[in-house]
Amino acid sequence: MENFKMRFKWNGLELDLEGNEKVVREEFAVFKDFMIEKVIPNLGNSVSVVESENIGLQEGSQTSDSIRFPHIKEVVMRDLPKTEGEWILIYGFYASNFGKEPFSEPAIKTLYEVSKRKNLNRMKNFSANFNRLISNGLIKILNENEFILSQKGLEQSHYILDYDQHPPVIEQGVGGDAVASKKIKKAGKSALKNKGPQMLSSLNLKQPHVETIRSFYERHSASTFFERNLMFVYYLEKILQETPVTLSHIYTCYKSLSLKVPGNIYQSIVDTKKIKGWLEIRSMNDIQLSIHGEQVVEHELTN
Repeated sequence: MENFKMRFKWNGLELDLEGNEKVVREEFAVFKDFMIEKVIPNLGNSVSVVESENIGLQEGSQTSDSIRFPHIKEVVMRDLPKTEGEWILIYGFYASNFGKEPFSEPAIKTLYEVSKRKNLNRMKNFSANFNRLISNGLIKILNENEFILSQKGLEQSHYILDYDQHPPVIEQGVGGDAVASKKIKKAGKSALKNKGPQMLSSLNLKQPHVETIRSFYERHSASTFFERNLMFVYYLEKILQETPVTLSHIYTCYKSLSLKVPGNIYQSIVDTKKIKGWLEIRSMNDIQLSIHGEQVVEHELTN
């Protein structure tokens, strides 16, 4: 089924509306009128409005080199960010065209309107929460009026928007919602830190009477991060019968073979699932081999 799609571009902010033609046109008209009549006249920025009909995108489709992120309204419905700090980070992620361009504070505040989350308390505490993200190294100052997301900010944004993962936690900002605070407390103190993958000293990759990881790696032809991610999960799950496989298990495999680790190993694993379909990921603490991935290792990557 083809979707009708309309796009609004302004100052690094790009909003796509997609779905039923009548509904899309109505929502687009409301948003465009709001931007043109109330926001842009006060900022002096030009507007580019692009309309594309029947572009033929299948629902849920994605290109081979990118991930399709949820519409901002879906982010609200799924309640993906859990603190006001996370919400501001996600607004920055969308306002920057998914981390590709600079963004401004007005662009973020516009997304508060679009997502219907704007209220007096959140606007009152916006500056304090925004500055906290800068202090934590998630957002960087580009110039007097523009900002960019740091690599850490990009990784955190991807993590928040991946529904299959347990949500990370950015330290609760000033004036955050009481509901969000309760969710954080339930998660426990260990959830307050996203330490990243660690070397697992307890993981024995040279067990007696079992093929070593080096031998397994050398008899297969893996030339990309996707292929190496797949091979390591296969080795851990099928050869060592290690369950569950975690991000730290895969990281340990890279380090044990002195191989270059992906710059963003978390995103590399997510992409191995979303782009290639070789893995099943319930969380970064439960990564499994898909049937397709198993077939690739056994029939396509053998030397």
